Amino acid sequence: MSQASKSNQPLLSHAFQQAGSRLPFGRLLLFPDRIERRAFGRVREVIPLSSIRDVRWQTTDHDASNFTLTLTEGRVLAGRLRGAGLWKAKLQELMNGPRRAARTPAKTSVKPAA
Repeated sequence: MSQASKSNQPLLSHAFQQAGSRLPFGRLLLFPDRIERRAFGRVREVIPLSSIRDVRWQTTDHDASNFTLTLTEGRVLAGRLRGAGLWKAKLQELMNGPRRAARTPAKTSVKPAA
């Protein structure tokens, strides 16, 4: 499978109701490089993962926002997302994995002299 076709398959896709919006049938789709916010099957917004500064989720009652993205320009996308905890974990893996590995010094093993 080519890299282009891989990036067209979402890693996660869950129902999303943006805070303050009456637009039903919303979804967030997570791809390796971006999030797409869709409504009625149409892409409403594309958010590159590189533009996400912070991800938060919380357990709440069924009417409250449980998922918040803060973007680098300061804009906040908040709402009710099914599977919010899973999303947070996957986003952290995608966003921090390579950076964490790059910051961690290589482990070396030293054998005592005989």
